[in-house]
Amino acid sequence: MAVSGGRADHGLPCIFDHDDGKHVMRKSIPAVTKRKIAQESRSICPFCGEDDVSTGQFHHIKPVAEGGTNSLKNLIYLCANCHSKVTQGQISQSEVLRVKGMLAAGEHPHSHNSVASNVIHADFTGGTNKGVVANKVEKVEIKTTRKSVSINPPVGAIGSSLPHKNYVKHLIDRYHEFKKIEVRQESMKYPIFYQQIKKRHGAKWDMIPLQLFDELVMYIQSKIDKTKHGRVQKSRGKKNYSEFEEYLEKGIIRLTKRPRAPIL
Repeated sequence: MAVSGGRADHGLPCIFDHDDGKHVMRKSIPAVTKRKIAQESRSICPFCGEDDVSTGQFHHIKPVAEGGTNSLKNLIYLCANCHSKVTQGQISQSEVLRVKGMLAAGEHPHSHNSVASNVIHADFTGGTNKGVVANKVEKVEIKTTRKSVSINPPVGAIGSSLPHKNYVKHLIDRYHEFKKIEVRQESMKYPIFYQQIKKRHGAKWDMIPLQLFDELVMYIQSKIDKTKHGRVQKSRGKKNYSEFEEYLEKGIIRLTKRPRAPIL
């Protein structure tokens, strides 16, 4: 893509993109928007962790040629190398949306370093969980001097990623909503489904490794579809739930509509 600068008839700065013979005029991204997007990503590329700001670029999630704008929800800060990978399709659109959802929620993929093993270690001797998550849960080791502890999901677990955690909880709640229609409120036993998930995957739902996210999602979605109400919905051509990418897009829109503190 070749890019040239200029000014539109209204006098505002603009950029002309020449891509496959197309001539697309778009307004330059305002400085205040760039600052907000850079702050959202902490000036660190969310895909590779590059923190050299001289390589920083701004990517339109929905391309300008397809109606994309310079809105906060449509921009993401990337290094030049990862920006090239996104435009070439080496990094998928769904992955970009997933990472944007994390950033909009105040999380950054490279704010922590995860460690892989087949054991979950949870060390509470210092008052906080310093443990890491396993690729495959085989054993949980807890080190503490306290009589009781509250375990937060370690880095690398579904519960450590707000977008993934919220989506799984959304599906679980949707299953319970549909099941309640089938068996009525007085006969609902909410713990049963959580126990089924734990028995199938070997861990509490939010402690399951992110590598198993797709598998867990497919399982819960299938359970929703098999409920009586779920079958009725499908027979009428209605969706039983939003897919992960759709859920992320809705979440980004809601987050960007929240009032933000002024930038000093």
